[in-house]
Amino acid sequence: MSSRSGPMTKTLILLFPPDLAHSKANVALAAAAAKLPAVEVVDMPAIYPDGIDISKDGEREALRLL
Repeated sequence: MSSRSGPMTKTLILLFPPDLAHSKANVALAAAAAKLPAVEVVDMPAIYPDGIDISKDGEREALRLL
């Protein structure tokens, strides 16, 4: 979809808190941001509980940026 100013962009917010549930501020900010159009909020420790391996998971995460 395009507009006069060019193609629609998407904002990606990657969260890296050790335990998101214990951070009231981060939970509130992430919830508010997720309600915005064209915003994706990703809790990285929830996806990669053992940590991210950039050589194994890097390609998948790079595709998320495109």
